[in-house]
Amino acid sequence: MATGTVTLYIATSVDGYIADAEGKIEWLSEFSSSDDLGFSEFFETVDCLVGFNDVRTGSRLR
Repeated sequence: MATGTVTLYIATSVDGYIADAEGKIEWLSEFSSSDDLGFSEFFETVDCLVGFNDVRTGSRLR
């Protein structure tokens, strides 16, 4: 079996939520910056992005 590395990056609020009650993430915009903060370098190492809908769809396939 092949093994790999999983790097998880999630922006969460202090109370642990990723999105608001309506599933929106606009609250993150108040923290936006014109500085790259290393994201370009990080994304060069990313092979796959998985979002909520991907996980929800995958869980239905089991």
